[in-house]
Amino acid sequence: MHDQLMCIGHSNGAIEIFDIEKGQRVRKLLKHENRVSALMFIDNLLISGSKDKSILVHDLRLQDHVVKTFNKHKGEVCTLKAKNES
Repeated sequence: MHDQLMCIGHSNGAIEIFDIEKGQRVRKLLKHENRVSALMFIDNLLISGSKDKSILVHDLRLQDHVVKTFNKHKGEVCTLKAKNES
C-alpha cells in the first residue's frame, strides 16, 4: 500500500498523504500539536514523530487512524528507526 504513497510533515503538526501515481492528496492527518519531524512506514502503519514530543502510530486503513501514542519522549522526535525482525 505505502509504496504508492508519499507523506509530508508540516510545521503546524499536519501530515499530508499523496498518491504518487495520481499526484493527488488522499488524506490529511491533524493529530500532532507541533512540527512533524519524522515519518516512516511499517507495513500498513505510518509512524510519526513530532516536536510536541510524541510518537503516533497511524493505521491508514481506519477513519480513527491513531492506534497507539507514545508521550514519554523528553524532546523533539527527530528520527525513527524500526528493528528488523528477520
